[in-house]
Amino acid sequence: MANAESRDFDLPALLPAEFYCLDCAEKLCGAARGIEGVLRSSCDKESGVLTVSFNPGRIDASALEKEIVRLGMNVVGAVGHAAYRLEGLD
Repeated sequence: MANAESRDFDLPALLPAEFYCLDCAEKLCGAARGIEGVLRSSCDKESGVLTVSFNPGRIDASALEKEIVRLGMNVVGAVGHAAYRLEGLD
């Protein structure tokens, strides 16, 4: 993988929601592995970073970014996020 490149993406920016959702982050990281030309993807969900290693001969950085953004919107649109009010925990 001598010619592999790596790119970091900000997960909270890719997954616009009221609260940062760790399940959605994991789904996006998994979906990124399916992009043609992606060699590896990993998530640091605590710091909110998706790191993607890719073959620039198969996909360029601009096309990769567009695909990651598209996948992020698909993930957010595919699941409903609910907020619950909990009482009596004090």
